[in-house]
Amino acid sequence: MGLMTGMASAFFLRYNAFTGAAPTQLGQLTAMESTFRLDNNGFSGPLPTQLGLLSAMTGGFSVVGNVISGVLPSELGAWTAIGDEFRVDRQSLAGQLPSELGRLTALTGNFSVSGQRVGGTIPTEMGNLVNLIGVVDVGGNDLTGPVPSELGRLAQLQRSIILRSNLLSKALPTHLGSLASASEDFLLQGNRLQGPIPSELGKLTKLTGRFDLSDNNATGTLPTELGSLSELQAGFNVEVNMLSKSLPTEVSGHYFEGVFLSS
Repeated sequence: MGLMTGMASAFFLRYNAFTGAAPTQLGQLTAMESTFRLDNNGFSGPLPTQLGLLSAMTGGFSVVGNVISGVLPSELGAWTAIGDEFRVDRQSLAGQLPSELGRLTALTGNFSVSGQRVGGTIPTEMGNLVNLIGVVDVGGNDLTGPVPSELGRLAQLQRSIILRSNLLSKALPTHLGSLASASEDFLLQGNRLQGPIPSELGKLTKLTGRFDLSDNNATGTLPTELGSLSELQAGFNVEVNMLSKSLPTEVSGHYFEGVFLSS
């Protein structure tokens, strides 16, 4: 693949049938200041570490729907000016989430590394992405360990936080109650979360989509404060946990579109 070395301000190859490894020469597009998208092709093999040289990029990076494997390069943490989005979804990546991605502090849109085989813990440095207003999605991976309390620093998040279908464990941090600007979904189902559901989650009163903590190991009582989530339209789901005692009237007195409470 011949490249317009150093010239392109944006690079789009979406919705084609390109195959093989993404060329290392992509790192030579050092003058690119806008957006890089390789979505929905047949690229395979690892993402070139040389992509970290595109440090002038201020738009978005999206590599969705290929068969990229290997690990997510820590060198991508050099994109400290990227603003629109960072998306590496539906690939075959393994390894861990690099802590260096916490340097993408100019990011205001979406951060998504979902539908992979990425393991390890969620880096606490993710809490540095304080300018995000869109979606944080690391669902459908093999992430382990606790949900970092530092995610509570993403207080400007206006859409969704999605950590579903991982291997996350231990108790949910009360700090997630600081995500009170989120207006769509709170999805943590299909993990191994333990302990009580924090009453602070009742502060997520702007949620209009789905609140889902199903298929975990939560114990204790259902907090009465969750009755404040009265704007939910797509479901309130805490089934398949180990919750006990009586159902709070503050919750049962509300009508949610699709309520699942069996535990």
